[in-house]
Amino acid sequence: MEYERMVSYIYQCENEIRGKNAGYAKIELRDNKCRLYINIQSDINYVIGVYLYYYKEGKKERLFLGKARPVHGFVEYKDVLWADNINACGKDFFAFNGIVLAKTEDEPYEYITEWKDYEEVPLEDNAKDSIEAELVEELEEEKVNIASEDKDLLNDIIDNGEAILAFEDDYYSPCVETTYEELLSTGKISTEALNNSFLLHGYYRYKHLLIGRVLDKENTIFIGVPGTYQSKEKMLAAAFGFENFRRSQRSDIRCPNFGYWCIELIIE
Repeated sequence: MEYERMVSYIYQCENEIRGKNAGYAKIELRDNKCRLYINIQSDINYVIGVYLYYYKEGKKERLFLGKARPVHGFVEYKDVLWADNINACGKDFFAFNGIVLAKTEDEPYEYITEWKDYEEVPLEDNAKDSIEAELVEELEEEKVNIASEDKDLLNDIIDNGEAILAFEDDYYSPCVETTYEELLSTGKISTEALNNSFLLHGYYRYKHLLIGRVLDKENTIFIGVPGTYQSKEKMLAAAFGFENFRRSQRSDIRCPNFGYWCIELIIE
């Protein structure tokens, strides 16, 4: 089996209706092994089941993989499976369409990710063309509305938050304090950029992040993760793309070598 790797976003659901993005699933296929990693931001307080699913007569059929426990607002799940015969069910990985998470096999799923669409019986050409035209029109309208809402939400956080003079120069100023949850809710910052252990460690330790615009760079923002300049922390920060440490002169945080590990992101 050739090496293959993919990332599929996970969405929170209510009554099996897909809602906002809540995390991601990473799948790596190599040497007939399927390595699965799931990371979801969630406020559930119970163990939840993880299921692969495929379609049978238009309905999702689930295959139980295991259970995941919530820890500090996140649900993580890791597994290694035989790719050519998942859990001895007689189906290989490519027979499945995605993953759902639910309390039990019979209860409505609460989270879903789908990497392969359900294939229905082909329609007549004229009916297909009519439906496709309507879908394209609806999707274009939805894309415009969502992009506008996301951009407005991100701008609202930066423009209307309480300005913090965190640095001596104005390259990253003014900037504002924000939360992980606020940044995730904008939909403009990738889940991978936010859901990493370095950012989360800094956030939970200091209870905030920084965000602002980069001077003289159009459509570019920065995220600052609070921390201290130390060799070990420098290595961890660089591993996740936070290579620029800027010392802070904030009077409300008394800590030697305190500052922010910053990353710049282009927002379209």
